Amino acid sequence: MDAENRFNKIDDAIQRLAEVASDLSRMLAVQEQRLTQQEKASDQVAEMVERRRVEYDEKIDNIYVTMRKEDNIILSEIKKSREDSGANHKKLDEKIASIEKMIWMACGGGTVIGFLISLAVNYLKIAR
Repeated sequence: MDAENRFNKIDDAIQRLAEVASDLSRMLAVQEQRLTQQEKASDQVAEMVERRRVEYDEKIDNIYVTMRKEDNIILSEIKKSREDSGANHKKLDEKIASIEKMIWMACGGGTVIGFLISLAVNYLKIAR
């Protein structure tokens, strides 16, 4: 009986080990499935991140293109404004020069008239 008892205990131990191996096998299958799901999720996240990066790069490129266009427009407007300002400045210089010329002519004419009046007064004093 002793040997039979031992064989029964060994059979029970083998059955328990078989159950444990079966349970471990199921647990490994579940873990494998979870790992596969995590890898898929990780791959999806990586794809989303890459798509977002590409979208971001495209948006940044569009922003730079728009900024360059706006810069060129602003620079051309500044250049046109500078040219217009230079033309206006030249016109004002010409008008000021004309006014100065008239003022100097008036001063010269006033001086000549003053000189002539002074001569006439002196002539009238002498003639008397």
